[in-house]
This record gives sequence, C-alpha cells and structure tokens, in this order.
Amino acid sequence: MCGRFCFIHTSKVIEERYGISVPSLFNPTYNAAPAQILPVISSADREKLSFYRWGLELSVPGKNRPAYNNINARAETLEQKKMFKNLIGRKHCIIPVSGFYEWKREGRNKRPFLFTTKDEIISLAGLWDYIPGEDNMGIYCFTIITRPADEEVSRLHDRMPLILRPDEEKSWLECEINSNNLLNLGRNIKLESVEVSPEVNKVSNNHPGLIQPYSSPENPTLF
Repeated sequence: MCGRFCFIHTSKVIEERYGISVPSLFNPTYNAAPAQILPVISSADREKLSFYRWGLELSVPGKNRPAYNNINARAETLEQKKMFKNLIGRKHCIIPVSGFYEWKREGRNKRPFLFTTKDEIISLAGLWDYIPGEDNMGIYCFTIITRPADEEVSRLHDRMPLILRPDEEKSWLECEINSNNLLNLGRNIKLESVEVSPEVNKVSNNHPGLIQPYSSPENPTLF
C-alpha cells in the first residue's frame, strides 16, 4: 500500500535529475494524498513534468462523474484486472518522490514513518489514464504500482511501492517493460525509515516539520 508521500525538491533539482522541463508554478509537498493533483513524468510526454490526479477512475453509467478511485495497483495481478491490463505496456509513468509514509498501528493510534533511500529522489513506477468528461473537461490520473514489502517496510506493512533504479527509468517510460518482469525491478535498493510527526495523519497539514524525526513520548523507538 502506498497512500501518502512527500516531494520536497526544487524545480532545478528535478530538471537536473531527469533532464526534463518543469513549469515555473511548481510547489513541493510534504503530505501528498489521493485525489490531489501531483507531479508525474508520463510516457505521453517524457520531456516535461506533468500534473495528474492521484487515483485512476472508472466511468459509471448513469453517473455524472467518475467513481471507484484506485490509488494503487498490485504488480502481481495487473494482467488479471481489465482496468490495469489495458494500461501496462501502453501508459506508464514515474512518480518522483522524496519519500513515502507508512504507519505503525497501536490500538487506536497510528505512528507515521517516512521511508527514504540514499538517493535524493525516488522514482515510483505507475500507470496513467485519461478519463473523458463533459465539455471536453477530462481527467488525467495515475496509480502507483505496489509489490510485496521488503524487510524494512514489512515491519509496518506487507506492501510497498514499486521503486525503479535510475537505469530502469527510460525503459519504463518507453513502455518496454511488461508485467512479466515487474518484480525484477528495483533490486538492491535499500530503504531507511524514521518516525515522523503524527501531524502527517491529517491530510490538510503540509509543512517542513512533517518530515523531521519525531520521538513518540510513549514509544521512543520502534526498531
């Protein structure tokens, strides 16, 4: 599961990292959440940073707006679900993040942890689609592909985002990678985690303090 992440780098860092152009009106986020419009690099235009809504949507007959938000897609079952099967090999994207959040549940409490790597920016593998709307007001949207969690993440959750190594990014965006070898991607990427402020739990909170190390008064350490 990947339901929240942060992306805090400047336009210049993004441009240098991916060799793309970035719109001048770009704001980093410390608490990206589903249904928000967020930065992606799409196979539809690999030369610039685009902005899509997080969550693939299905059009439902008789309704005026799309429904059924899908923020994640399991790597192992992409070919079994029509919604994702029609996108793999055709509509790939990269979701650039600085880190992603996962939670330790303790009764009614949820302690958030931020997962990062030694690399400045992490590339998550995703799929995108375009949902037509009335008056030509369609929606570009994306989902993050997930895989079984590695040792670090599995202490909190059994799923994690599918991370691409830098040498895999070009092939992914050119849709040369299909569902058969997804779980071979991102080998030897080492994740690190740190507990962060419970303020992350509230989507409306979005400030630099969210990614700072935090010690829970009741539980000063987890691992």
